[in-house]
Amino acid sequence: MADEADYELNGIQEPDFQRWKYHPVTKVFVRYLLDYERQLCEKQIGMLRKVVSTPDPFTLGMFQGRINTVGELAAVEFADLVEFYGTEEEQEESDAA
Repeated sequence: MADEADYELNGIQEPDFQRWKYHPVTKVFVRYLLDYERQLCEKQIGMLRKVVSTPDPFTLGMFQGRINTVGELAAVEFADLVEFYGTEEEQEESDAA
């Protein structure tokens, strides 16, 4: 099995992803995601402090799902993309089938 650093995903390899991840624009975007996640948490806490009855589980679940998704996006790694999409070799094998 190839080293993960050798994986290629649509022409992108781990070093390309790392350059993107540490680019100043990406850093600002990740900071936005983390701040947005924090803001969603604060809104949920504020909402819970104001309720006089049991909170609606569906609404709480939606809020928690949004918070988790934003946090996952802020922490994405190249391995996550490779795991989701597979390597180009796996994609080519899937296309050939």
